[in-house]
Amino acid sequence: MRVKEFLKHRGEFFLDAGSGSIPLPEYLEYSSGYRWRVCLDFSRKALIEARHRAKGHGLYVLGDVTKLPFKDDVFDATVALHVLYHVPEDEQKSAVVEIHRTMKPGSRCVILYSWFPIPNGIVRKLQKSTFALKIWRRILQTPEEKEVRPLYFHAHDYKWFERNFIHQDGWDVSIRCWRSVDSLLTRALVPGNLLGHYLMRLIFRFETVLPNTLARIGRFPMIIIHKRY
Repeated sequence: MRVKEFLKHRGEFFLDAGSGSIPLPEYLEYSSGYRWRVCLDFSRKALIEARHRAKGHGLYVLGDVTKLPFKDDVFDATVALHVLYHVPEDEQKSAVVEIHRTMKPGSRCVILYSWFPIPNGIVRKLQKSTFALKIWRRILQTPEEKEVRPLYFHAHDYKWFERNFIHQDGWDVSIRCWRSVDSLLTRALVPGNLLGHYLMRLIFRFETVLPNTLARIGRFPMIIIHKRY
C-alpha cells in the first residue's frame, strides 16, 4: 500500500502498464477512486484474468509498454508493477519515456523496480542444503518454496536512472524504498508465526524511517515520476 501514498485518490483514467492478471487484491485499491482502470499487457490470457478481477471497472488493451497506443497527457495516475525489469535491456528507457508521455501534467507514476536478481536456485540451496537452515526451518515450520520458471530479467542500476531521468531537464524523479528484502528470502528464513510477524514489522519500520537509503541498497525500489507540465 506504499504505492498508493504517491498517487492521486481520484480521476478519470488510471493506467496499469503491464497489468498482468492483477495478481493481488491490494492492487485493485490503487484505482478505486478512478472511473476506469486501463489494463495494458501483451498477454491476452492475463487480460482475461484481469477482467474477471476488475469486473466492470476496467478497460483492457493488448499492447506493448514500449509503444503505448494512447494519446499524450491522458492518464491521471499510472503504475508499472514489477514490469520494467522484464522489458529488454535496451528498451526500458523507451518504456519509461512512453509512460511519461501519456501522463497528464500534475499526475504521478509509480514504477516498482529491482536492482538485482536473487536466483531461485540460491534460495533453494539455502533451504535444502544447509544443515543449520534445515534445523531452523524444522523448528519454525517455514513452508517449502515451489519451483518457479524464470522470466527474462535485466536490472539497471541507480546510476542508469540518474543518467537518463533524474538529472534530465523536465523530469521530476525520486526513488523510495518499496521493499528492502526479497520475498523468497523472507519465506525461507522468517517463520510464519508471531516471531516472524515482529521481524517483518521491524524490517517495515526501517524501510519507513530510511526510505531513501534503503531504496539504494534494498531489493525493490519505487521509481516515482511526477509530471509537472
